Amino acid sequence: LMHFSAEDVVNPRSTSNGLCTSMGLSRTAAGHLLGSSSAYLDEIVTPLNQVRPNPLRTLSWGGEELAVFALEHDATAGPMFDRTPVMFLRDQSGNWSSTTSHPSFVASNTAAGGPVMTPVPVSMRPGRVDLFALFDDLRIRRRWCDDCSSTLSGGAFEPVWDWEEPEPQNPITTFYGFDAVSWGSKRLDLVTDTWSGEIFHRAWDDTGFPTEEIWSSLGDGGGFLANPVAVSIDFGSLDVFAIEAGSGHVMRKHRRPGVGWGPVSKSSDNWEDLGNPFPTEDFDPDSLAVITTGSGDIHVFLRPEKIIEGLGHLIFRTSLAPGATTFSGWTSIDTARFPGSALDISMGADKSSWVVGTSRNLFEWVGDHYELRQSGSFRTVDTSGSNPWNVQVATTTSNQIWRRHNGTMTQLWGGALDAAVGGNGHVWVVGTSGNVFSWNGTGWDTERVGNHLAIDVTADDEPVVVDTQNRIFRRQAGVWVQLNGLAKDVSVGADGTIWIVGTSNQVFRFNGTGFVLVHDVSATRVAGDPDGGVGFIASGSRIFIH
Repeated sequence: LMHFSAEDVVNPRSTSNGLCTSMGLSRTAAGHLLGSSSAYLDEIVTPLNQVRPNPLRTLSWGGEELAVFALEHDATAGPMFDRTPVMFLRDQSGNWSSTTSHPSFVASNTAAGGPVMTPVPVSMRPGRVDLFALFDDLRIRRRWCDDCSSTLSGGAFEPVWDWEEPEPQNPITTFYGFDAVSWGSKRLDLVTDTWSGEIFHRAWDDTGFPTEEIWSSLGDGGGFLANPVAVSIDFGSLDVFAIEAGSGHVMRKHRRPGVGWGPVSKSSDNWEDLGNPFPTEDFDPDSLAVITTGSGDIHVFLRPEKIIEGLGHLIFRTSLAPGATTFSGWTSIDTARFPGSALDISMGADKSSWVVGTSRNLFEWVGDHYELRQSGSFRTVDTSGSNPWNVQVATTTSNQIWRRHNGTMTQLWGGALDAAVGGNGHVWVVGTSGNVFSWNGTGWDTERVGNHLAIDVTADDEPVVVDTQNRIFRRQAGVWVQLNGLAKDVSVGADGTIWIVGTSNQVFRFNGTGFVLVHDVSATRVAGDPDGGVGFIASGSRIFIH
């Protein structure tokens, strides 16, 4: 499970949607919720029959308090009343409490049915929660409580007689999706997507929905898919995001105090095009999530619908820094488990990925799976992944050394415990004697004498080695220098980043002076990629790439 702390997920002026909360909490078949804190996972034991597979929603109004919203599923209640919103609250001491099923969560209007999916929570001040829900009749309704911290056990949401409907509804009769946000005390904003793909906005000021501010259109941008998402970075500010139909691009429209909506004109209706990090057909329209930490920054998250060639099930982010006017490019933030199992892994400069499978054959990542490239009894593999020297080098369980170039395997004489290849196709090995050698085209040149066990080489052909005492040495300009730290395995990405598996089996990255912990896992092998990311083999021969 990937987790976010309370400060990371939301603040009083922001909401989370779908993707983020689904990553932060997981549902079990028994209806339990698995939550994650900064150091461990804790199970939230619920009184529910079963939590419905809708996105979980989270809300924080500061401190350590964190509210989680879900839908209870009760198949015996009938199709119109089998969905009951429930709330779980973590207090300042980290203890969880929950509401139980009660009539105040369900509309008394039987024609309205029940919530279609988990209600959207928003907080405009500490302890205040407003819940907005889309019902079976495709109308949005609202409930609230003014002191959820103290009245949670009694479930004192008001009004207890029914869900309130924001009025006037016209010109909209049905909604497809929506989001709610607050930029401060006594202010709520709704953004909705209709069946026509047009997005509307409406505000509320603690006394009701002002009649002078009816639903106003923000345009259709060529048509939008799924739920819009809204955040507020400051008083009077709104940022609305949606996925455009056809292109699958994330579109943005923003409002600033004294300026109004816009004024970016990169698409129709003044919607700003933030692009899409993967092919249109692979995006998940329900995965769009946006958060702000309250310092003026905005982070947009998007997830593919299926494994993408060379990437896997990764989550992508683009961000707007405080005071900036343009978003950063899309980058992956996730560590994805790739299919299959392996004993060793290597990442090339061209983003290729090679592994030694548990069958001890060589495999290369192709599309959405690892494809067999060479049968044998291999122990290690390394790839340069750069043209024209797209070379792989591997060792076997009997210490043979094999070099692969353009699909042709050639055995090099001698024996080795580990092997590596530089960006120019130059092969290096740790011999069975423990010494370090480099291949000169016809034979081996001795580069370093000692008892070594692992090696990798930089793109400019400078080796980094680990000896049997787990010490790490790097050669620069012909001089060997010991690096701070101890390791069992070492890898150098094409960007020059040095990665190790430490003696505690955790994954570390070199920051120029020492090694910093990146993944607290039980890893056996590590491989740096060309963009500062890392792949590693975890316990159970599992393959992960970040």
